[in-house]
Amino acid sequence: MEYTLHNLWIRDLLFMHIICLALATSGYIGGFFLFYQSTFVYSLLFLVWFFIIYKRNGNKLSELSIFFKSLICKQVFNNSIVLICFGIGIGSITSSFWGEITIYKLPISQLDSIYWSLTSDLLGPIVEEITFRGIILNRLIKKCGVNKAIIYSSLLFSLGHHPAQYMNTFIFSIILSLLYLGSRNLLLPITIHILNNSAANILELLPSDIFTQKEEVLIGCIVLIPSAIYLANYIKNNWRPIISSYK
Repeated sequence: MEYTLHNLWIRDLLFMHIICLALATSGYIGGFFLFYQSTFVYSLLFLVWFFIIYKRNGNKLSELSIFFKSLICKQVFNNSIVLICFGIGIGSITSSFWGEITIYKLPISQLDSIYWSLTSDLLGPIVEEITFRGIILNRLIKKCGVNKAIIYSSLLFSLGHHPAQYMNTFIFSIILSLLYLGSRNLLLPITIHILNNSAANILELLPSDIFTQKEEVLIGCIVLIPSAIYLANYIKNNWRPIISSYK
């Protein structure tokens, strides 16, 4: 089976990331951008560059299109809700050991909040899905097979996050990989990723002292257990059929 995203090699991906990051960082150091503006510029530059190279390789945008039929909408809704609950559960429990992950707190100024929201809730998920599912996962499938490709790409994805989020992001990546491979459509994981990040940032607006530590752990367990059971069943029921379809 051919994948149009395979026309983009991992070395091209790294080159795109390095150049865009260098330009955004230079703007930040030179005083042209504030920090959150530079992350916005970096994400925007990457997406523009990606689509230019993607089209120049003779690819069509049909692989990135999505038709929201009832099945697709059901997958987006169900998996978004469960993954959000799973993230809340893991986050509530791990925060009692790690404390607040202040790196992800929204900035104070209104302008920075706008740039941060656009980057974290919209551009960031698109960049990450193109990077990890669209390119890295597809390239690893050709190199080492579907099983290892899902695991390796998910490990790479989780390592790009805070240590307290390793487990959550690893499972999150596995689910998104299965959804992408099962649907052959990159916009399905992109949509779920956008909804997940948006929900996380909305929850960040809640006062940090609204619950005691024991209450946070209790709430975390209540939402974690059923969501973990659902995700375990999803992986169990979909792993073999999806993998067999790629042989």
